[in-house]
Amino acid sequence: MRISFTALTALALIVGGHALADSSINYTLELGGDNHAGAWENMDPNTIYGRATNGDQDDQSIDIGKDVNWAVVVDVTGQHNKPGGMGDGNLTGGAANLVFDLELKKDGNTVAIVAGSPASQGWYSTINDGDDDGLRGTVMGADDRYNAAYAVAFNIDGKMGLGGYLLSPPASGGPNMDFAHYPSASGWPAASTADPGKLIGMGAGYKEFKPITGGGACTGGVGLSEGSYSCSALGKLPLFEGQINTTGLDPGTYTLVLTASTGNNVLPDSAAIGMCDLGPTGQFAVAPNAVNGDQIRFILKSTGPTCVAPVMTAAASKKVHGTAGTFSIDLLAAGATECRKNGATTVEVTFDRAIALVTGTPADVAVTSGSVTAVAVVGSVLTVTCSGMTNNAKKTMTFPGVADGQTGCSAFVSPSSLCIRNIKGDSASGFGAVNVIDLNAIKNQVNIVVTGSNFRCDVDATVKINVLDLNECKNNINKTVGACP
Repeated sequence: MRISFTALTALALIVGGHALADSSINYTLELGGDNHAGAWENMDPNTIYGRATNGDQDDQSIDIGKDVNWAVVVDVTGQHNKPGGMGDGNLTGGAANLVFDLELKKDGNTVAIVAGSPASQGWYSTINDGDDDGLRGTVMGADDRYNAAYAVAFNIDGKMGLGGYLLSPPASGGPNMDFAHYPSASGWPAASTADPGKLIGMGAGYKEFKPITGGGACTGGVGLSEGSYSCSALGKLPLFEGQINTTGLDPGTYTLVLTASTGNNVLPDSAAIGMCDLGPTGQFAVAPNAVNGDQIRFILKSTGPTCVAPVMTAAASKKVHGTAGTFSIDLLAAGATECRKNGATTVEVTFDRAIALVTGTPADVAVTSGSVTAVAVVGSVLTVTCSGMTNNAKKTMTFPGVADGQTGCSAFVSPSSLCIRNIKGDSASGFGAVNVIDLNAIKNQVNIVVTGSNFRCDVDATVKINVLDLNECKNNINKTVGACP
């Protein structure tokens, strides 16, 4: 989305029956393009910069660690309006000098990136990265290192394969803007005074303008979508490009801001003389009536796991009844109680995802009665060993150190809590009270083999249902335990 950094009133000028706005240089930021860096390293003929479909749209999503590929498109329009000054009333013949700064922001604040590289966070160029990769490196040595590059945009006289940049002469497919402004970032060049987060002074311009038709080597029309009096339109094209290495940046919404710098100029083409037909001497460029910068938002997203705090889905109190086996009581069932002697000493809790322990110690689980002596994890199942559980009481178990088991998710611990009711001898009613019903139930099972249907009557969990179990129940008769929340 374009933002005007020069607030001027556009005056409608009538030329040939058409109303023309004042002269302006308009910058547009695009993301997601392709500078064909691989072909560059392989010394293949140059290829026009590949613009992304809808590259100028906000809120594109980019994975953290991937490059942000930015490009700057230039559009020059209008008729110069400067009464009494040079070029007044003339159509623009295209850009004469272009210069701008970039700044990266997040939540309204500058993001303090510095000069980077293919392997480190910050501003850099995959074309001008200073390495000696590929055939180019073998033949020509290391690339120059700059923080950005000029996009292949032109194909003057079909010579794009030899150049096609703003800086290329027509013999190499370009308009011969022979004054380059490679940008400065904090950290590169070594003497840079640029503030972190900013890319300062990208641009290009003509040192002098001597058109081909006048015996020179310059071509006007940069940024023009329609020809002027004598300058052909070279088009609204991406002229500058570069990369931001996003390694280590936080996820979120970022804004790349382009601010036009002092020194943007246009060619004021003359209907009488023809800027692109003759070789004018002296001043050849004027400041346009307006220069419009731009900004674009993009979203950096994490490529790591989607962390979710685990939620308890099942819980059971388990006891070994000698050779009869291990039997479990569902602690999430309505009115559930642990009716065996010494309460819930082994609790097995199942979660909705694989889990991991933050410290790997009993401190990862907390209880309000007794203590945790051991913890163990297999997949989504947590086994907790407890001691000192009070009979005829309830306790709450929480999981402050039980986290999402994915790497990098240790901060996402379970919010679940488990209420456990211990009441010795509640073997039949199972609703938090010991009474004659429980006593009779145990009496009816005396000397019967312990199974999954009668194990609650083996109160002392010793593999036999006998008088000892009757006594445990009898000694606790008329005792109750409160309900869980």
